[in-house]
Amino acid sequence: MATDVATKVAEQARKWERLNELLRDPEIYNFLEREFSRNGTSLAAPSHAPSTAVNSNGYKKGDLVKAVAKTCEESFGSSQFTTYDVIKKMRATGFVFAAKNPDVAANGALRRLVKKEKVKIVIPGTGRRAAQYRWIVGS
Repeated sequence: MATDVATKVAEQARKWERLNELLRDPEIYNFLEREFSRNGTSLAAPSHAPSTAVNSNGYKKGDLVKAVAKTCEESFGSSQFTTYDVIKKMRATGFVFAAKNPDVAANGALRRLVKKEKVKIVIPGTGRRAAQYRWIVGS
């Protein structure tokens, strides 16, 4: 057991040394400095990046609104539903939300669908009571 730990520590030390060697190379250093943001938390967009950004889950802009619309139409029809009902149905079908807070994301998508007149607010939400929506059939 102790030899396993020692082997792992030695391997980590070799990796760190290789990394240090790479960082001492001016070409590699300049490349990394160019490609990463100043704070080191995100990659800079490559010059050949497509105009439609795709997030880490593979979704493009507008995909959530389309998925929410499809769920509302297919799962609820003309019956009333809440944001929570939509999220529950989407998760049941295997949808993975890219947002940190799916409630906020799904609610925003429903609000966009209200503006597009595909969903109607039947009972506005107040306080702790969630808004009730209905899919507009034929939209």
